[in-house]
Amino acid sequence: MKKQKNRVNPGLVTLLVAALLAAAVFFDQAVADTMPLLYSAALAQLLLVVFDLALIVVLLALFSAFSYAQHRRHIALLWASIIFTTLLVLLLKLLIQRSRPADAAFLIPYAFPSLHAAIAFAAAFILAKLRFPALGFELAVLVALSRVYLSAHYLSDVVAGAALGLAISWLVWRKWAD
Repeated sequence: MKKQKNRVNPGLVTLLVAALLAAAVFFDQAVADTMPLLYSAALAQLLLVVFDLALIVVLLALFSAFSYAQHRRHIALLWASIIFTTLLVLLLKLLIQRSRPADAAFLIPYAFPSLHAAIAFAAAFILAKLRFPALGFELAVLVALSRVYLSAHYLSDVVAGAALGLAISWLVWRKWAD
């Protein structure tokens, strides 16, 4: 008997992502208004250091860990996903130009979609394919939530970023994986 691959229904996935994004947009302002009430300067500093530096360190560690001959293809897929995700998110930021919830100075002044969330979820998808799902997705969720907590993004920004990162990694994996 021939084994069938699990097929993802693109229509169902699109509907789910649209519903999540709509729900996030609905709660954007309420969540943004709540964040200052929960704000702690110490926690904010910790999140800024841990998740910005941690993302880079984790990606570099992955590069080192998977740079052996048998994993070169997978590490190439990881970096391809991150590069394509970054390019698409930056293009969308420039096209949409949504302001951030706070007036803080950022290298890129536009919020939608979240680059941090997109890269974190793009990497998480590849990690999951390489049998490290917990490490990737737990870190990705924390990175995304930290961006909302720090008032760098609205909830819908991180939901859209996560969806884009997952979608691009899925496409990269589908196109070039073994």
